[in-house]
Amino acid sequence: MPHYSYRVVSSILFVGKWVSADTVSLYVDNVNKTSKSYGGSNTSTQSFSQTCGDSQGGSSKSIYARFDTGDISHTAASINISMVASKCNGCSSSCQCDWFIPHIMVLIRYCDVSCLACTGLTNTTCSSCDVGYSLSGTTCDSACLDGYYNNPNGSNICLKCNSSCEICVGPATNCTVCKTGFILYPIDSSCLSNCPPGNYNDTALTQCSQCIGNCSACTSNPLPCQACNNGWFLFNDDCIPTCPDGLFANSETLTCENCSVYCVNLTINMYTNPGLDGLSPLIIDMIFSAAIDFTTFPMQTFQTITFENALLNLDAFNVTYTTVDSTTYRITLQPKGYSFLTNESITVTT
Repeated sequence: MPHYSYRVVSSILFVGKWVSADTVSLYVDNVNKTSKSYGGSNTSTQSFSQTCGDSQGGSSKSIYARFDTGDISHTAASINISMVASKCNGCSSSCQCDWFIPHIMVLIRYCDVSCLACTGLTNTTCSSCDVGYSLSGTTCDSACLDGYYNNPNGSNICLKCNSSCEICVGPATNCTVCKTGFILYPIDSSCLSNCPPGNYNDTALTQCSQCIGNCSACTSNPLPCQACNNGWFLFNDDCIPTCPDGLFANSETLTCENCSVYCVNLTINMYTNPGLDGLSPLIIDMIFSAAIDFTTFPMQTFQTITFENALLNLDAFNVTYTTVDSTTYRITLQPKGYSFLTNESITVTT
């Protein structure tokens, strides 16, 4: 039967004329495991009447010794045990000494019935399993244990789940239950440290659940929303496509903002200056009520300039945009080769 260790316990008697240098040795599979010397440690003197004939007189002093190998690793199907003495191997008619084995015990530690082989840490520390059992790490059981899954090639050696999975069904990352500190993401059955954008930690289901609608972030419930997907704006804990009157859609924060708080007033001044050769440029000053970061402000596209005369458009001018100060930028329209027509109507819209 499968086993992982043995232990030999025995006693011997030294009888007759021995000296302290004489020994008896215990061999297991031709390897000397332990030896005892006449009169050495773990020996005692006992009296026996005519132990080996009567050549020693009315009584013979004998020495008793005890062998104990302790537990020794062993998995082979057979074991060979022998004892060899330094002398007196057999008694004769002129006996001067001899030795005897009053008893010997061989203790074998067997593997659990589920194991075909075990390592010896315990009888259930298996390295292979019997038919009808599956090996999870070093344990043989009727099914793969938590943290392992059935081997798809039909072997009874279970494969280990991903380190974040408590339970998986195979492959290793196809998790159904996560370890502490991780949360299940059911979209791909993975265990994550945090839920991805658009999901929240659903403690009731112990998994990541999707936020409602176009929320890109929400709290521990589908609502309220904390942030929105592109093209949607946060208003009253929800994501809406357009902001209500009195609010403007902040494309950077994707939120609806109060115009009275975030808006600035704009004054537009238009005038002309006499130019060379009778060409008078049109100057448009865009004056805001608060400082503006003109390094990022879209000066060229913020406004639309139209002419009443359908024959005119911006292609008829050299257009430049310059910063006057922190609140004002200037648009200059220099005619290309002709003067402005008198009473021309020009409109600037934002």
